[in-house]
Amino acid sequence: MSLPPFVWNAGTVAGAGLWAIAFYWGFSPQGDRLYKVLEQRLPAWLASLVGILPLVGLGVLCEYLCDWSLGKSWGVSLGLLTALGCGVYELGRRSGRSQDGD
Repeated sequence: MSLPPFVWNAGTVAGAGLWAIAFYWGFSPQGDRLYKVLEQRLPAWLASLVGILPLVGLGVLCEYLCDWSLGKSWGVSLGLLTALGCGVYELGRRSGRSQDGD
C-alpha cells in the first residue's frame, strides 16, 4: 500500500497549524528550556524559529497521517480536539505552578 501525495490546501494548512499549536502547548516546558539554550547561541528571532520548526513539522506529519488513515477533514477535527486538550493542560499546569508559588 502506497501513501497518497501530499496536497496543500486550506484544510491541510489549518489542520497542520492546529496540530502545531497543540504540540507547542503540550511540550511548552521542554520548548522553554530549548529556547533558553538556543538563545545563548543564536539571535532571539532565530532561536524562536528553530524552536518552533520541529513542532510545525510534527504538526504537518500528524495532519498527513490523519488524513491518510482516517480520511479528509479528520486531521483538522483531531487537531482541534488536541489543541483544546493541550490548551486546558497548559492552563492547568500554569495554575498549579502559580498556586505552588503562593
